[in-house]
Amino acid sequence: MSANVPDFEASYKTDGFNVAQEELTPNGWRLEQTDILNLLSKIRSKGTPLGKFVNNRFYRGIVTGLNDAFVVNRITRDKLIAEDKNSAELLKPFLRGRDVKRWQVESQDLWLCFIGWHCEIEKYPAVFNHLKGFEDQLKARPEVRDGKFPWFVMSRYASEYWQEFEQPKIIYPNICDVNKFAWDDDGFFTNQKAFIIPEASKFLLGYLNSKVVFWLFDKLLAKLLNGFFEPSGIFMEKLPIPEIEEKDQQPFVALVDRILELKKEGKDTLALENEIDTLVYRLYDLTDDEIKIVEGKA
Repeated sequence: MSANVPDFEASYKTDGFNVAQEELTPNGWRLEQTDILNLLSKIRSKGTPLGKFVNNRFYRGIVTGLNDAFVVNRITRDKLIAEDKNSAELLKPFLRGRDVKRWQVESQDLWLCFIGWHCEIEKYPAVFNHLKGFEDQLKARPEVRDGKFPWFVMSRYASEYWQEFEQPKIIYPNICDVNKFAWDDDGFFTNQKAFIIPEASKFLLGYLNSKVVFWLFDKLLAKLLNGFFEPSGIFMEKLPIPEIEEKDQQPFVALVDRILELKKEGKDTLALENEIDTLVYRLYDLTDDEIKIVEGKA
């Protein structure tokens, strides 16, 4: 409806609809048309929550505390390794949330000086000398002033799950205008503007990039400024994933593999993505009318 109060009466007449009283439950009201509520219920009833599907293995990226110090370009990376070959142990390929696109990531050749709270920094003199150029700023962090960790380490280094970044995984940004899920098998670490699902399947990647999931985003996520979404952990852990045998995932996997190949070549993949959408519709036994709802054609 129009956001302008003077237009309310006209908007109500053209866009208003009835909601059955029994649909206004104590758990919260969803002011949607009945066919949309029914479709939401149908999708949820045939799905397993993502949290359960991946054994709660989805994680936020790393908070460095000072990107200027801990994130370096290729030139600086190579210089640190040339000065001391041990530096390579700490330097990890790095992505920001903005570098995560649909299906693939777009690396800007950035590298993370991955320094956890218990790092024996004396083993890495070149990296330590690099950080000394930012010593005053790093020491100004509240946690350092409070004595929680040394000045030369990252603020939040994913202490319980940092190894997961090195696994083949799905990456997605924390703010997006459409569902953007990318495949990574190059061991990228990410900042806190992205999340990862380690050791995920390419079936899951295909499903998460489908029109059904975009429709779920539109119906279930709060809208941010300019129509952007924030797929928070609370929402993502409840996102329904269709139950499917591993052998039946193979058509999805084949399509995803082909999409990833074509993306690397800079070629269009719309036809293949439409094939994935069709497979997802079949998983949920969607009718023609329900497909029109998902595609915004109803």
